[in-house]
Amino acid sequence: MAFLQSEDDANVFQAALSFLDEYSLGDPDPHAAVTAPMAVKTEQVLNGGPSFSLDCREASTMVPFNMQNLVNGACSSLPLRLPSSEETLPKPKSKKAPTNPNRVRDEAQYELAFLRGKVAELEQQLKKLQLNATPSGKLTVPRQIVQVPKVWKEMAGRQRRRRDEAQRENVRLRLIMERKRKMATGLSALLRKRLTQQGTDFVRGEGSNITERRTASVLDFQGDIGDFQDLFQHLQSAYHEIDAVFAASGLSMMEIPANDVHVREGVDGKYIEVFANKLLPFSLHETGEAAWDHFKGVEKHFGNGGLYEKAAKNLDQPYTIIEDFTKEMFSNNSRADVKAKQIVQRIVDSDRDMILFVSSVTPIEIKHKPIDGLVYHAREYALTKRFSDSALEHDLSLLQLYVRISFDYDPGVVFDSRHVRSVAQFVIGNVAGSLRYYQERIENALIDQAQRRQ
Repeated sequence: MAFLQSEDDANVFQAALSFLDEYSLGDPDPHAAVTAPMAVKTEQVLNGGPSFSLDCREASTMVPFNMQNLVNGACSSLPLRLPSSEETLPKPKSKKAPTNPNRVRDEAQYELAFLRGKVAELEQQLKKLQLNATPSGKLTVPRQIVQVPKVWKEMAGRQRRRRDEAQRENVRLRLIMERKRKMATGLSALLRKRLTQQGTDFVRGEGSNITERRTASVLDFQGDIGDFQDLFQHLQSAYHEIDAVFAASGLSMMEIPANDVHVREGVDGKYIEVFANKLLPFSLHETGEAAWDHFKGVEKHFGNGGLYEKAAKNLDQPYTIIEDFTKEMFSNNSRADVKAKQIVQRIVDSDRDMILFVSSVTPIEIKHKPIDGLVYHAREYALTKRFSDSALEHDLSLLQLYVRISFDYDPGVVFDSRHVRSVAQFVIGNVAGSLRYYQERIENALIDQAQRRQ
């Protein structure tokens, strides 16, 4: 070796290299790293590079390595070094666990598939049990045990029918009792009202006056029947329109006591209608006869006024009367004198009893003021029909009263609207009072008849 000064130096160098080889082969360190500059220096030493001195203490601290690795490391062009303690290795990024957006649906499908399989398995088990069951077990049931439930079933059916019949009978009896109670309450109220009215009339001393008025004489009509031709036409119209009139006013479907006043618009202009509905605990025939007895005589004129004179005539037609009269009328605190022509007719059907009135009324004076040129026409109905809940053991009937009033003027006569309104209010008050009087008088007549029969 040219770079060694003496033979001793060469021996020392060889001993050091041998030491290193033995150490590397005896206890190799897997974490030992060889740097590229160290390999280059070793190659330079082997090829006769520059001289340097080696201290044994430094050699003892060196990292042992194999010579073959040294030679192979010299051929490597990549630098190899251990990271310092200050340097930190880059930590790998933690990846997010992948999520399944259809997890709920998949789990439901898995569960459904599992349940279907379970159902199929249970069905198979059921079939096996049914096949393995012995049919002879049914034949071993005693005949008496089979017949006992059938006997109880028939008995239960009979008892149920018996209970249903008893319940229906109880309902029927309750309804009858309720109707009887209502009828008794109505009759007692009528009797109390009648007694109160008679006592009041006796205290006031009006009984003799009423008797005197009701015995007023009625003359035979000697005039021309031709004056009633227009009224006969109105009578025919009233008969043909009765169903339409009662349907429009609501009386055809009304079965409760009521009183009302309406102002309506018709073909011939505005008209006023007043109606009343009353329930009576008497039969259709009895109520119809009492109503006809009231309206064919002079009783109807004394309800809300008085009669001056009257001429009447019964026509050849059954239940038809023409009347020509002059009377006094009251409405609240007002009075009026009127002249009127009227036709009264009764029509009896199997399910209803009708009394029709058509009148032509000419006011002479109202509130002590003379009136000329004003005429109003009145169409009245008194209809009696059987109540819907009426029974054979206890009859109920409805008495329905209806009055329609329309005004007419002589040609060339003009009235102030306030004056016409005042006349209309007077007529409404008079008609409403008359309807109440009609109901009371017919009711009293029915009670008197019932008392006489007893």
